[in-house]
Amino acid sequence: MMIHDNIEFHNVGALEPAVGLNGLCLPRLPRELRWQLNQRARKTGAESVACEMRFVTDAPEIRLSLSCVPPEFAPTLPLRVFLGNFDLSPFQSPVLIPGQVNTVVLTPPAQMQAAWAQDGLRPKGFAPNVWRVQCWRGSVIYCGMDCLGWSWRPPTAEEKPAKTYLAYGSSITHSHLDGYPLVAARRLGVQLLNLGQSGACHAEHEMADYMANMDNWDFATLELGINMLGMTVETFRERVFYMVDTMTTRQPGKPIVLLTMFPFARDLNLAVADPQNTATHFRDVVREAAAKWRDRKVFLIEGADILDDFTGLNWDLVHPSIYGHGLMGQNLAAKLAAILG
Repeated sequence: MMIHDNIEFHNVGALEPAVGLNGLCLPRLPRELRWQLNQRARKTGAESVACEMRFVTDAPEIRLSLSCVPPEFAPTLPLRVFLGNFDLSPFQSPVLIPGQVNTVVLTPPAQMQAAWAQDGLRPKGFAPNVWRVQCWRGSVIYCGMDCLGWSWRPPTAEEKPAKTYLAYGSSITHSHLDGYPLVAARRLGVQLLNLGQSGACHAEHEMADYMANMDNWDFATLELGINMLGMTVETFRERVFYMVDTMTTRQPGKPIVLLTMFPFARDLNLAVADPQNTATHFRDVVREAAAKWRDRKVFLIEGADILDDFTGLNWDLVHPSIYGHGLMGQNLAAKLAAILG
């Protein structure tokens, strides 16, 4: 758990000094790891998607100073604010403008303050007084916080879910704040560590070692294949086997769920789109790994059972739409609940 300035920085791999600005970057992967991965992962690993700034305060007004690096696919970087399990959008939907310090002013809704006394806002998940500021895709920079004389503190263990879910995979896992890992985590009432790498999920040994050495997760999903289709089947098998073997050896007893590639464009006409049948071979490798380490609590879920409606894909027939992510998150949560018991 990373604490700075009495704030918990969840899903943040390191607090790194920002270049040209008096603040701290919130990357999901630390620089020393990023520099060992493929070129694109050096960028995507620095993104703050699904990172959270968490704190508890009685202050009636909170001033959070943040900046961001220009996001890859948008001119600004949205934030999503939660109090406990409750999304405060659109009541409070701040957006960060790159290259400048943005002061985000937060105020607790009166309706929620009145409900706290009745203790009716926490069927599971987070205590209702925990502020959670979530980051969209892009690299966020923390510059400071001011509660106008009121104190604040990080949440206690009792104010957070007891279990933590680690997700690794492609851009489909990397996703956004409506992505399937976040939907599944919320449905299960667990915390999420999202280490998905958009276009950069190459299952390097260094990435496997890093996740295997993390001791802050209870179960994991590994979505492997689609970013590695340019590799040989032998290279893919070696990397998948190393990752699963390493993670199960160093974190014995923790369930690891392997996901075969979700349905995508090549599945419409494999003979034309994939003459070498690579997608099928890669899915078989993931099935082999699940069978090989079944006795180490390695499980298999077919991607087609998670994305069970092909119209849940966007126009590119690779990435899920918002509807698709919601469907996938609900389906995955149900299957994980059955596995975890």
